[in-house]
Amino acid sequence: MRKYRPQSVSPTPPTRNQRDAGSGGAGAPDTVLPAQFFASLQRQAPHRTGEYRLLVAVLDDAIRCFKLFAFPRTHRERRLFEETERWIMDDDSLSTDPSAAPLLSFEYVCCVLGIDPAGVRQSLQRWRTAGLNPPLHT
Repeated sequence: MRKYRPQSVSPTPPTRNQRDAGSGGAGAPDTVLPAQFFASLQRQAPHRTGEYRLLVAVLDDAIRCFKLFAFPRTHRERRLFEETERWIMDDDSLSTDPSAAPLLSFEYVCCVLGIDPAGVRQSLQRWRTAGLNPPLHT
């Protein structure tokens, strides 16, 4: 059985208006909300392969499940969250090359989509931690 190697997928560079609109000023880091990020990927998806569109859908679903069930009320919600969290947080790359990760692993999906898996993990962990420790209002 041949091992599938993902083709290099280079993201479309932002237009000048997109760069200017997202900038909070000179040197300020851009913040991209998940809805904005996935909307961008979904707009590009019709021009991509079926595999690309599938991987966008897989990652989108995983992030939605993570956020929807992060604070479970039922046993089913807890199980769904744990499965999703395990898939996302598993560092299952077989080497330093993420494209060597098992097919449809989180690492593989991020590699093909040109997304930093560590950055996604950190963002989701920060989001969940903030929800577990909401700020006190006085």
